[in-house]
Amino acid sequence: MNRRLAIFALAFATFTAPSLSSSLAAQNVPTPESVLGFAVGDDFRLASYEDALAYCQALDAASDRLELRQIGATTEGRPWYIALISSPENLRNVDRYREISLRLAHPEGLSDAEARVLAQDGKTIVAIEGGLHATETAHAQHTMQHA
Repeated sequence: MNRRLAIFALAFATFTAPSLSSSLAAQNVPTPESVLGFAVGDDFRLASYEDALAYCQALDAASDRLELRQIGATTEGRPWYIALISSPENLRNVDRYREISLRLAHPEGLSDAEARVLAQDGKTIVAIEGGLHATETAHAQHTMQHA
């Protein structure tokens, strides 16, 4: 079986780091090491696709600040996920923020006043991808630590 690592896209809605880190500590969020059995970056150790997915699933189960969503399939037919990381409130409203972003991206028929209201109601979404080339493996390792 091919063990190429999947590209995990981490989409972050706007949040503040201090409130996030203190809240996560209170939730007993697992570390990559606690799930993988080794530290990310250890010599001669690479997490497989299944390992990385297991870690993201552990985060999803442990925290109300991460939501794992299947968005399709990889070229190898494996489920492909994104991890949305933000405040619980932002995650509850992520579909609305997506609608706002799509409407602003395609503004045909949208008045300036309507666009301003949408821009005020929306949230900034940042996509952080863990890979570009299928033959490169190290970049996908960092997404677990980043999450």
